Amino acid sequence: MKRNAANGAILGVMASGRGVSAALVRNSDKGPEVVRYFSRQVTSPSAASQPESPSVMMDDEDSGLGTDFTIKFGSANNNDLFLSSEFGANDADPVDGIVAPTSEGAAIGFEEELREILKECADVGYAEPLVSFCETSAYVTTTELRLGEVAPSTDAADDGKAKKKRKPKTGQAALIAQLAEQLGTEVDGDSVGFVPMTPTEAGNDRFLALVRAEGGPVARTLTTMRSRRTRMPAARLLDNEISIYLGLARTAYYLVTSDLANQELDDEPSSTPGFFPGDVRKTLVVRAGLEDTLVVFMEDDKLLHYESLRSITTYDAPETICSRVLLLQDEYGIGDVQHVLLLSEDREEAIVESFRMFFSDTRVESLREYVPTTVSDVTGDEISTSFLLATGAALRLSSDDLYQGSFDDINLLPKKLLRRKVSLPVTWHVMALYGLIFASALFWVARYFTNEAKEREHRQKIAQYAPEYANADPAVLKARVDSLNQVTTGYMRALQVLDSLLVGSDIWSRSLEAASREVSEVRGIWIDNWRPQGSQLILSGNATSRDRIVELARRTESEIETVTFSEIRDWPVYTYVMRMPIQNTLPEAARYLREQVRILSEEEAAAAGAPVLQ
Repeated sequence: MKRNAANGAILGVMASGRGVSAALVRNSDKGPEVVRYFSRQVTSPSAASQPESPSVMMDDEDSGLGTDFTIKFGSANNNDLFLSSEFGANDADPVDGIVAPTSEGAAIGFEEELREILKECADVGYAEPLVSFCETSAYVTTTELRLGEVAPSTDAADDGKAKKKRKPKTGQAALIAQLAEQLGTEVDGDSVGFVPMTPTEAGNDRFLALVRAEGGPVARTLTTMRSRRTRMPAARLLDNEISIYLGLARTAYYLVTSDLANQELDDEPSSTPGFFPGDVRKTLVVRAGLEDTLVVFMEDDKLLHYESLRSITTYDAPETICSRVLLLQDEYGIGDVQHVLLLSEDREEAIVESFRMFFSDTRVESLREYVPTTVSDVTGDEISTSFLLATGAALRLSSDDLYQGSFDDINLLPKKLLRRKVSLPVTWHVMALYGLIFASALFWVARYFTNEAKEREHRQKIAQYAPEYANADPAVLKARVDSLNQVTTGYMRALQVLDSLLVGSDIWSRSLEAASREVSEVRGIWIDNWRPQGSQLILSGNATSRDRIVELARRTESEIETVTFSEIRDWPVYTYVMRMPIQNTLPEAARYLREQVRILSEEEAAAAGAPVLQ
């Protein structure tokens, strides 16, 4: 099962007390490829004050073993012995408890160096890669757990009950509980990882517990960057060199086993010394460092035994290292091994040749043969072990099935450091963006309410009609409305023609009728002559009194132009001239016909269920 696999660029970072090494790895069609290596010395002021860990300090310019050296002895109360596994208690024995890590001084952060490395990754075209960290074994405590073992009892009944106990649980919670019981203290689940080991002779499961020490360089670096609210790297996991070496050894085992299977299918004899298809194969991994030597025994792809030899370093003679490993092999009864993988920070070729002489029937080679290297002028021997560990940490996140199945699912990184804080700079650009978003939201909210109001209005109009018409076919309703509109249009056109004929045809008779009616009402006045002039009638005549002329003008809404006085047979006579407006209105017959047409249209529209046209 693939865990934390990444398809893009991966940056593996190896942190130690001496500096920081990193490897930029990318996935390709041919498998993981190393793009570039990075190396930085820790520039913290406290780095210069850290004590040297090795007991023997040598000059870097001395190519040989050197003649000037200093041996540092502990106090009288120090129980550490030279070759303690031979003459003292075994550090890896679970009875003794915890294997104390080597003190490299106070852990220092490398945030500035990490930022520089990430910047260089961006410069070569790999911005924001996933980051996988690795620390040395000095920042981890190892403890072997054996599940299902029962303490011996003198009571036979108790022994019988113990034998009938069920097989203990091997889940994460059960392992943490037993580890806490064995250490006598509480254990945080984020700071512990478990490596499966080969079972005991009694069939009990074994696990190697890796407990992260407090204040490691990786945790301190990420915590500092987080507290400063700077941009956090895409950190995914924190591993230790013990499990990294074990994963690389599994990779070698799978590749060699695959080659043997192919040779068996081709019926070709194996050219590898000590390898026989189908047999249980044991692998020995030896890493000689400046401060200690790690020894890992494997049976097939499971861990058989692990030990850190503090008294043996790469400064010792290759024969001394080989003899010490042989002594450890005999001490634990490992038996013959079929594959030896070696790695050293100095004089690796000499150590390989020495092991080939002592393990004549065994395949002996460098672990570098199974680690991807960069395509450059740098040879494999010039790449330090820190670069190989950084590459191995990057392979933890590789999407290649080979590496996904080779490494154990161990992550010692605290969960709170897995979450990246994203802080946006508050500038005018951000404020302008916020204003634009607010205006857009306000516009669309107003648009929504406007459309909703229109929808309610249309629904109210539809609700006014009968349900059978509201749910009828729109095409049928449209046809009915078109038909009614055509009929109404015909009626209106006919009325306009009728109005044009009626208006003006009886205007004189109605004007004469109105004038005669008003004259008869006034009395004592008569009309001698009237003629049309535009929209008015010029009326002229005589009256017996001026009051009667004024009364007639008021009743007919006329305008008096002239009034002349004369006497006829001693009687006063008033001659007048006035202008009477012509009333251009529809006749009574036309108004009657229009009213009838309107009533008929409303009745037909109500019968058809269509809206009434006004």
